[in-house]
Amino acid sequence: MKNQLLLIAIFIFVFLMLKNNIRKKVYTIQDAENAIKYAAQKYGKPFAKQFEQLLRLETNHFRSDQYINTGTGGMMIGAWGNRFKKAKVKPQGVWETIKNGKKYAYVVLGSVKDFADVLFSYLKDHDISEWNGGEMPDYKQRLEKISTPITDKL
Repeated sequence: MKNQLLLIAIFIFVFLMLKNNIRKKVYTIQDAENAIKYAAQKYGKPFAKQFEQLLRLETNHFRSDQYINTGTGGMMIGAWGNRFKKAKVKPQGVWETIKNGKKYAYVVLGSVKDFADVLFSYLKDHDISEWNGGEMPDYKQRLEKISTPITDKL
């Protein structure tokens, strides 16, 4: 009887975790380093540098809740159309947060490497200055000022 109750409790716990989209994966600086190395190998060092700069700017140098929970530099739901298909990347879920009383939903990817693939695909059709939707008019200049210690070591 105790074993049956334990199994039922475990089943309910797992069910609630899945239902509430609770994820155990958190993204770290090591994930970013691996993705930057991957980007350099797959797309070249100039792209890896841009990728590192964007990641650092958009994620507060890999420390933002958004990065830790999504593995991206900010991909709000609804703005990406067929970009994932073009990059051959499958989103893994949605992470929601509230900022200044407003709810935001972001795409969760399976890895930061997936984010590199999506960004590379995006830059085939857009300038990097368009990444943040025009919210920062000096975006490209801000990116260029960010150092890239990971890329520089490659």
